[in-house]
Amino acid sequence: MKMALFTPNVKKMERNQDVKGLIKTLKDKDQDIRSEASAALGRIGQPAIKPLILTLTSEKNKDIQIVVLAALQMIGTSVVEFLIQALKDEDESFQQKAAEVLGAIGDARAVEPLIQAMEANQWNFRMAAASNALGKIGEPAVEPLIRALKNENEFVRLGATTALGRIGQPATEALILTLRDENKNVRACAAHALGVIEVERAEAPLTQALKDEDQDVRKCAEEALKKIRARKSGLEPRNRY
Repeated sequence: MKMALFTPNVKKMERNQDVKGLIKTLKDKDQDIRSEASAALGRIGQPAIKPLILTLTSEKNKDIQIVVLAALQMIGTSVVEFLIQALKDEDESFQQKAAEVLGAIGDARAVEPLIQAMEANQWNFRMAAASNALGKIGEPAVEPLIRALKNENEFVRLGATTALGRIGQPATEALILTLRDENKNVRACAAHALGVIEVERAEAPLTQALKDEDQDVRKCAEEALKKIRARKSGLEPRNRY
């Protein structure tokens, strides 16, 4: 007869502030138990930060790193500086997770490091950093993102445009100017974003974009105008990006 496997008592460890035990439990084979331990460490807060950071810097298993990052996200702004450093990690998936957590925390200190991360060699990370993190941080990121619209790299401009679209109305003027970007994908992204924001100020520039040389830009401009005009007529509620 097989003996029942030992199951860690996460609730008891949390009551006892047993950070060491919970850190050990993050390596349990059961994903649900790892998640429970992560949440418990997040609720414990300050006393768990240093052990979590030490675990994250020494742990090679990426699945466990992600669980640790989730716990750090629950703790909040006191881990921002560490996460900023994580943006420079050699592993791209780890960079993306750090950017995601920074976006969820929403601390303005992360804006410039995230802009710098957009300029890294991994183009898909630029996109993730811009849309998922900077877009969530919101207004504090608008001015740095507007500067990024002047970057010579089209992927950086595309990521910045996507992020500004997520931020919404504070980025309207910048997005209107981006309708004249030299890259067709950036122009199309700007047109789409203006349609999501549904600001009447964009109606005239989008009408001009209907003459764009690129079919996709024209299509995005047309769809954006439909949304803006429908909302003016009271026929369509505001959409989300």
